[in-house]
Amino acid sequence: MAFIFIYSPSDFVSGLPDEVGSNAAGTPTYTLTLVPGATPTVIEISDDDSVFNEIDASQVLTSAANVDGTPYAAGTTVHTAYDLINPTLGHKITSVHFGGDGYEQGAVHGIA
Repeated sequence: MAFIFIYSPSDFVSGLPDEVGSNAAGTPTYTLTLVPGATPTVIEISDDDSVFNEIDASQVLTSAANVDGTPYAAGTTVHTAYDLINPTLGHKITSVHFGGDGYEQGAVHGIA
């Protein structure tokens, strides 16, 4: 089981890029700025392997969570959408979708 910190779209000044074909919509470079006082939601994920990826039905919430005002029940699947990497600093963030089968597109539910 892993604990992951999720920032919701409303935690960012300009929201988050949508997912389009496993990529962030738009043109790099992306600037993501947290609003003052933004606080991540800590979620716990149960997974049958050590890889957090896009299409894996075994990645589920261990307990209920509320992200950006939307409740998700224990057992809800959690999938990655796209990664954004800062090549200068080596920082990586991963966007997520809650529910579905891993093939979701459009608005992401948060950033880990």
